[in-house]
Amino acid sequence: MPLAAFAVAVAYWPGFYYPGEAARWIALSVLLWPALALTGRAPRTWLWWLGAAFLGYAALSLTWTISPASTWHALWKLTLFAGAVAGGASLSERGLKWTLLAFAAGIALNGALALAQLYGWNPSLGGNPIVQVAPPAGLFVNRNGLAEAGLLALVIAYVYRAWWLLPLCLAAAFLPLTRGVFLAVAITVAMWALQRGWRRFAGVLTLSGFAGAVTAAWYEMLDPSLQSTTGRLALWHDTLSGLRWNGYGAGTFDAAYPMFVDRSGSMFFGLDTMPGTPHNDILLLLSEYGAGAFLLFAFVVLALWRGRHDRHVLVVAAFIVMGLVAFPFQMAAQAFVACVCLGVVVRTGCDLRDSGLGRRDPVHGRDEHARAIGATAGHPSGGRAVSVRGAYPAGGGSDAVDIGSYAAAARADGTEAGAGGQPRVTEAEFLVRHHARP
Repeated sequence: MPLAAFAVAVAYWPGFYYPGEAARWIALSVLLWPALALTGRAPRTWLWWLGAAFLGYAALSLTWTISPASTWHALWKLTLFAGAVAGGASLSERGLKWTLLAFAAGIALNGALALAQLYGWNPSLGGNPIVQVAPPAGLFVNRNGLAEAGLLALVIAYVYRAWWLLPLCLAAAFLPLTRGVFLAVAITVAMWALQRGWRRFAGVLTLSGFAGAVTAAWYEMLDPSLQSTTGRLALWHDTLSGLRWNGYGAGTFDAAYPMFVDRSGSMFFGLDTMPGTPHNDILLLLSEYGAGAFLLFAFVVLALWRGRHDRHVLVVAAFIVMGLVAFPFQMAAQAFVACVCLGVVVRTGCDLRDSGLGRRDPVHGRDEHARAIGATAGHPSGGRAVSVRGAYPAGGGSDAVDIGSYAAAARADGTEAGAGGQPRVTEAEFLVRHHARP
């Protein structure tokens, strides 16, 4: 899985029409399935049924789609996203860490290249310079894509305290000066503040982020030469006016657009272009899936609520906020890492019995021991269930867990108990060994 994560961050082949994205989708299609075969089974949770219902609805849209070829293409992408979610839920803590850091390292390389491009150096691949529609873009062709991936990598570097990656991830995120990324930063930091209990600070950040976004949009609407905001608002209006209850079919926005174009036509047709998305992932899903999109919305919202104390939520939140003004759901790198983190959040609080985690990760295997003991033993916590996984710095559990529960869990599976019931290691050593905190 780390190889797939690194490849999706740096893949580029100049022979393709869109050299960055095409290479990434191919790399993901080739590397994801072998990686999944090497991981364990995902833990059981009823949320999987909700996700499967959305995939089933997407496949059912083949019966009414206005573009069968586009729908098959979208189903292939959805299958890759589903595999990434399953992979995130199945990886051990070590595997997850290396997967996400591999992605961040790939984006850091893009950040270094973007710095070079900013100062006029653009290396050649296959005899041609790296394509840049909107520089500096690294290997992403468009600087907006680099900024979105850079912000996700920046959050990952923070979650895993990979400070050596921060400078280049910062360059990737902020050199392009993308407004959606600045809004996502404000909301992500606000969620981080909420996780730490700083509610007033979180509220101020949220209001500041939205105020900044509205100010930037209003400035552009006052200047006719800047058509980004005015064209986007017109496109949103047309998309909303063309919604129907069952949608037009998975992946069919570009085919359906001429059926409801009105206000935005003068801008896009004047540029001799056809928009592939409404520059808003929520509207895109509503347009293509209709009411079926709420299955996916419910899956994501419930997963985030269950795992709201997990720091991987910050990656998913940044991805969603950027999707309000852009289309990261259509981009291989951004969507892949967000789906992996969503899988991590989905497994929060799951029953780990009969999953591959217990066999491949000894710490995850003890999770059920800790829960059972915490529920019955008279610890200072009042006998509530505790979790070894909940105390991981990268796992994000926020509940205070007492040392006695960890020691009892270790003794239950023989980790500490030696001959005659004498402990092999002390309780403090056990906590340090497994990166837990009292």
